Amino acid sequence: MLEPGKIVVCINDDFGRVMNSLMKAAMGLTLEFPTKGKKYTIRNIYDNEGIVVSVTLEEIFNPTFSIPLINKIRELAFKADRFAPFEEEESEFSDEELEEVEAFLESITEDTLQIY
Repeated sequence: MLEPGKIVVCINDDFGRVMNSLMKAAMGLTLEFPTKGKKYTIRNIYDNEGIVVSVTLEEIFNPTFSIPLINKIRELAFKADRFAPFEEEESEFSDEELEEVEAFLESITEDTLQIY
């Protein structure tokens, strides 16, 4: 479930170049868009009068503009279905095991390395 503060990954970025060109030509605005495969944090979620659910992202800030369809002035938001919840992969090693390996690697110096 998408909600503010949750980390998501962009799964569809098929809009940037065309939309950016249209907005720049029509309003002189240059916009930033999400990139497929990149992680983002949801800032806000908008219902948009039941038309389409959209989100703004902590990592992207765009100028506000008038949206006649919903009669509001708002920052450009992105359709929520362009994102999926980000799920971190579980490590097969415990935190203690990882700390032991890290400590060992930090203890290695040039003098302790042997080149064969």
